[in-house]
Amino acid sequence: MTVNASSAGAKTMTIRYISDFSSCTNLGLYVNGVKIKNLTLAGTGGYNVWGTATETVNLNAGSNTIKINIETSTDTTLNALDYISIQ
Repeated sequence: MTVNASSAGAKTMTIRYISDFSSCTNLGLYVNGVKIKNLTLAGTGGYNVWGTATETVNLNAGSNTIKINIETSTDTTLNALDYISIQ
């Protein structure tokens, strides 16, 4: 996803997602093509129950690319990623 930041620096990123009943543990968070960290998203309790998580990311002023990637083929618990917002 592409997000815009009005200024460079640390920003709070909110992720809205569905993760069924299990936590997602094999997710990589990439900002502008660089892996920042591994993410663990808690299970949401069902296929139609949304959850949110927050992370701090350092962004450049202007356009930035954020990618949340399933790092291994065995992690299939991330059912949907709805949006990423930056504050």
